[in-house]
This record gives sequence, structure tokens and C-alpha cells, in this order.
Amino acid sequence: MRPATKKPRQARWTVTMASAGWLVLTVVSCLWLPLFQAIWWFSMPAIAAAWAWAVLWSFAAVMTYLSLKRYVRSFVTLTIAVLLGVVIFRIDWQTSTSTASSGCTGTSSPLLSRSTRAAGHSRCRGG
Repeated sequence: MRPATKKPRQARWTVTMASAGWLVLTVVSCLWLPLFQAIWWFSMPAIAAAWAWAVLWSFAAVMTYLSLKRYVRSFVTLTIAVLLGVVIFRIDWQTSTSTASSGCTGTSSPLLSRSTRAAGHSRCRGG
């Protein structure tokens, strides 16, 4: 008997699941502050599950491409996953959502560090 060969169709499935994981992580991260205020016991498991989904499926996609000997696609998938993870982790969702809802027209960047947010700094007047 011949061993089962892997097909590119499997790679598409893992990349689709990884993309869906990053989309869910973005939504959960954006909703984390209102979610934490409403249901405090649900927010941390939700964000942890979203991170696990995105990271594990991205790892599966990289491993699938490596097993298919598609090294460039594997490297590109890994690079995109790392960049998405860094951007989603570093975005100050409180600043980006509050400036959109409060009408702040300052040059506030949603990519402020968490220490800046923790210190209570705001780039909007009166904030």
C-alpha cells in the first residue's frame, strides 16, 4: 500500500481556519473592554480561546505548508501570523474606540503602548 499523500486542499483548509481565528481574535479584542465591564468572568476565557484558535491554526498552516515542501508559503504564513499577533496585541482598543465614539479629532494613534494607557494618558482634550 502506498502512504496517503497530502494535497494542497489541506493547506487551504488550515489557512482558512487560521484566517477565521485572526478575525475572531480581532473582534474579541475590540470587544474586550465592554465585555469585561459587562461579564467580567467571561472576558478572559474568551480572549484566551481566541488567541489559542488563531495561534494553533496558524501553526497548523505553517506545518502543513512545510510538509508539502512549500517553504516560501510557509515563511509568508508565519510572517503574517507574527505581524498580526503583534499588531492585535499592541493596539490600544480603548483609545481607538473612544476617539471614534467621542468625536475626538486629535492625532491619537491606536498603537499606543499599554503602559501609556495604564498611566491614563490621553491625546484628546478633556480626556
